[in-house]
Amino acid sequence: MLRSRPARAIGGLLATIILTSGVLGAVVVVGVPIGRSLINSGAAVELPKPSLRALALRSVVYDDAGKTLATLSGPQDRSFASMATIAPVLQHAVLAAEDRTFYQHGGVDWRAVTRALSKNLSDGSATQGGSDITQQLVKNTLFTNPKRDVQRKIKEAVLAIALEKRYSKKQIFQQYLNTVYFGNGAYGVRAAAERYFGRDERHVDLAQSALIAAVIANPSARDPIQHPDEAARWRDHVLTEM
Repeated sequence: MLRSRPARAIGGLLATIILTSGVLGAVVVVGVPIGRSLINSGAAVELPKPSLRALALRSVVYDDAGKTLATLSGPQDRSFASMATIAPVLQHAVLAAEDRTFYQHGGVDWRAVTRALSKNLSDGSATQGGSDITQQLVKNTLFTNPKRDVQRKIKEAVLAIALEKRYSKKQIFQQYLNTVYFGNGAYGVRAAAERYFGRDERHVDLAQSALIAAVIANPSARDPIQHPDEAARWRDHVLTEM
């Protein structure tokens, strides 16, 4: 799927767009409109067909009276949460922290990509990612190699566009909220709410939601258990963004 001829063709076009936009510094004038044109032309171009895969979930063992005897999980402690059970304030916090234009873009936030590229070029480094929620989902579920070079990011962008052609925003966001890692073995918002606050994803408040969202970008450095001050600082940042 990743090596198909259409994907390579689109990838080459994306590379030209991104590199040209960065070199000329035409972040908005060139990068964003052409990026949107590429997304809108998806019906005329054969895109890959990525699928949202089933997620590994914990198992719960009950006795004959319905009482929980044990909770079993592998390396990923996850219990699936539907959008209907995830507190709206937690959804808003994640969007504010990770991708505030999620419901407006078509899989790739071209403004974020070109802004990140411009910063990387000016800094002489590659520290600014520019990945939105759909691209993060692609990165976390459709690739096993952690290495990310320019060619890999192009493939991620192509697959993100294809994913949004195939699934609704609600489906993609729900999968993301159940996929993302929050540190301390917790995958997905339900496990994160349980791990850090001893409650489920329905009942987290504003500050708790902001902290959960803040952890996503760096679960190790912002670990609320090991680094509470850093976690609180980034929680306050998310509250400001909200």
